[in-house]
Amino acid sequence: KQQHVLALELSQYRPSEPGTWQAYARWYRYGTNGTIAGDDEWRSLFYNGSAGSKGWILGYKYVPWKNIEWETLYSKQEQISNSDNKRTLVRTQMDFHF
Repeated sequence: KQQHVLALELSQYRPSEPGTWQAYARWYRYGTNGTIAGDDEWRSLFYNGSAGSKGWILGYKYVPWKNIEWETLYSKQEQISNSDNKRTLVRTQMDFHF
């Protein structure tokens, strides 16, 4: 199945420069077996090999200190084959770049 992603990013983001940031919005529709490799380390997207998923994500990244990234996102998602299976996700995390 086809995978579709539409993303808009506003950015000055550089992990090595404190005070830089990025705001983003993404709409996605992943067909059967579809995900973006490396973009879902915390299982934040629905994934079911036979179902696929669709939804949108709004997020913000900020660099409070050199090589430390703070990211917060909000997302609405649903499985394509079961529109009753929906969820809202809010996640915040800090990443340390070495």
